Amino acid sequence: MRQRRLLIVFALALLALAGCRTDNLARYPGDGEPTPIPTAPAAAKPTFTVERGDVTARIALNGRIAPVLEENLSFPLDGQVGEVLVAPLDEVKTGDVLATLDTSQLEQDRLVVQSELDIARARLAARQAEIGRALRRAELRRDMALLDYDFAVAQAGAAPSAAAQHEIDRLRLALELAQLDVEELDQTVDPALQVEVDAAALRLEQIDAALAAALILAPFDGTVLRVGKAPGRGVSAGETVIILADVTELRAGAAARDAELEQLSEDLPATVAPASGPGETLTGFVSRLPYPYGGGSAGETAEGDKTVYVAFDDQAAAQAAFELGDRVEIVAVTATREGALWLPPQAIREFSGRRFVVVEEGGVQQRVDVVLGIEGGGRVEVLDGLSEGQVIVAP
Repeated sequence: MRQRRLLIVFALALLALAGCRTDNLARYPGDGEPTPIPTAPAAAKPTFTVERGDVTARIALNGRIAPVLEENLSFPLDGQVGEVLVAPLDEVKTGDVLATLDTSQLEQDRLVVQSELDIARARLAARQAEIGRALRRAELRRDMALLDYDFAVAQAGAAPSAAAQHEIDRLRLALELAQLDVEELDQTVDPALQVEVDAAALRLEQIDAALAAALILAPFDGTVLRVGKAPGRGVSAGETVIILADVTELRAGAAARDAELEQLSEDLPATVAPASGPGETLTGFVSRLPYPYGGGSAGETAEGDKTVYVAFDDQAAAQAAFELGDRVEIVAVTATREGALWLPPQAIREFSGRRFVVVEEGGVQQRVDVVLGIEGGGRVEVLDGLSEGQVIVAP
């Protein structure tokens, strides 16, 4: 029995040793040393082939649909808004009154100045009438002296007596004195009277001009887009009160950077498409660039305005496709090179202002300087340094 137990213990020990050996062999095959992990081979860099094709440079801008004719309307003087006679989306006609200033004080001032003008004119007219009456009296006295003189001469005949001649001479002198009275009559009007009239008339003109300026009139047939002031609110001269637009003709507008404006020119072809979601892409052209990039003058562009406008080739299609304020993407074609050598932009390397590529030929890589042209649509025009079919190693 004792021997049997020893055999069982011995058998179990052998099994344990065998398990350990198998585990060690599994973990450390061969001579018991670990197998090294193989190093991954270096990934091959992608290559590009110099190809020939069309390269088109484009500028994409994000903008909105806007009316061609839009005007910010304001009062030319400070004041308080009296009435606003329109609301957003109202249709108006040329000459319609859209808003007024409170003119109660101006109207009172006008009554006072009108009275001053009436008084000044009356005083001037009275003085002029007085002069006219005095002149008429002097002329009548002269005419009476002339009648007496002519009568005495006629009565005396060809050979007047001494008494008749004396009477004739006396009447002649009286006639001359009457004529002098006419000529020497003071007909001047006191300049102060005329000054009072002129000053009052000028003040009245100024008040009338202010009353006329207290109205905002529609300069064209259109639609009210926005009303920025309510009755009773103060307003400064030139401050926008109403925005009016002609919504029957649309265009696309977008702000651009100086670098983009330098590449654009008026009449360049362009497309306009919805900024997001499906929609029709319409064709057009750059219709206006801000000064000094476009053909207009400095006064035609507000300071700091860098908006580019694109006109549609088909206005009816634009009306059907877009509404005012819609966000759109404007793409203007600035240049096109047909049949040009090109590479993708990622093939070009640059260091210290030097642009070059790495050409692989026969297993040998070589740096080659390149002269580039326009870029667009994932292509860069190669003007010099490469030939079609060469293989370029990516950076």
